[in-house]
Amino acid sequence: MPVIRLSNTPLRIPAEWDAKWFDRFVRETLGSYGVFLTGTGAPAADLGAVGDLYTDKAGGVGTTLYVKESGGWAAK
Repeated sequence: MPVIRLSNTPLRIPAEWDAKWFDRFVRETLGSYGVFLTGTGAPAADLGAVGDLYTDKAGGVGTTLYVKESGGWAAK
């Protein structure tokens, strides 16, 4: 279940909300702030905006942290 922390209290997002809906919700709520996303597996190409960060909970060396760049997600 994704968790978003806007204050000291985490907001738990229901598992049935898909990643694209969650991304849109965050963009409309936070505006142009960068977003830190997490999930299992590589991020979908159409998820996120330039400057966002994504961590893959199942990732290994070189596939755990991703940064959204102008050409797509780049593993770091």
